[in-house]
Amino acid sequence: MKTFQPYVNQSASSVHKKFSLHRTYIIFRSMGMRHLPVVDSGNHVIGVLTRKDLMGFSLEERVVHRHRHQEKSDEPGYVNAALEDDTGTTIPIDPQDHMMY
Repeated sequence: MKTFQPYVNQSASSVHKKFSLHRTYIIFRSMGMRHLPVVDSGNHVIGVLTRKDLMGFSLEERVVHRHRHQEKSDEPGYVNAALEDDTGTTIPIDPQDHMMY
């Protein structure tokens, strides 16, 4: 059986299978990636995300976020803890996310 092990970049960025799409989208946009491996708890690759996989998410996320932000910004004492991507879209920070390198 042939293996690709000698050709695999062991230091490549990856995301855990439970990583949120919010943060995954930010990684794609900020790092200019085309592909991003998805790994399980044992750091074994179980899939690969592409830009095309996230294209629909980007539009849907903007609509959902704007709706949520408008509702929350009306609450007294609301503070917007979020990241802004290079398109000007603000995406909330999810403390449950952990990026793997």
